[in-house]
Amino acid sequence: MSGLTTAKPACVKAASYVQTLRAKSSICLCESDSDTQRCREAVHDYLSEAPFSDYQNSMYFDRFLQWKVLERQPITKDTFRQYRVLGKGGFGEVRDTVSDGDVDG
Repeated sequence: MSGLTTAKPACVKAASYVQTLRAKSSICLCESDSDTQRCREAVHDYLSEAPFSDYQNSMYFDRFLQWKVLERQPITKDTFRQYRVLGKGGFGEVRDTVSDGDVDG
């Protein structure tokens, strides 16, 4: 767990929780599918409690939801502002464009 010293507290807690479970149930590197499934369930049970509610109350969850809204919007030619034609070729034109959502302009 020495590599987790700079990780977020929730990650360190989850890792130490998994190590405790391994020690209790003598699971050594998940030798079978049933061991892997037990590990997954234990980690899921732990992370679905306090760490997930902390995440839901953070700005990162709000940003994730904003991204999902943008991701679901279809991309059309109206999504971009076109400035000039940079070149023409056998497969069409290459244009200089900027997304309408860009702040930099």
